[in-house]
Amino acid sequence: MAAKLDLLMEKERKLRQKAKRDEEKDLNGKITKTNKIALQAIQKELDLEQLIEQEERQREKEIEETILKEIDAEKDKQVSNNNKR
Repeated sequence: MAAKLDLLMEKERKLRQKAKRDEEKDLNGKITKTNKIALQAIQKELDLEQLIEQEERQREKEIEETILKEIDAEKDKQVSNNNKR
């Protein structure tokens, strides 16, 4: 009877160990998945920041070109007005 009890206790111990290993494996899988999702979110944020910076540079370039055209137009006006005198 004691041997049977020992066998049952050993079997229970092994089942608990397996359950613990399975739980740890499951948690590690969830942690890995969570980390992957977090890295994807960070990458998307970096991509968005890069896109915003590109748009800002493009807008600044367009503003600069507009200002240069206005300056040239003013210069042309002044030259034209000076030639009329």
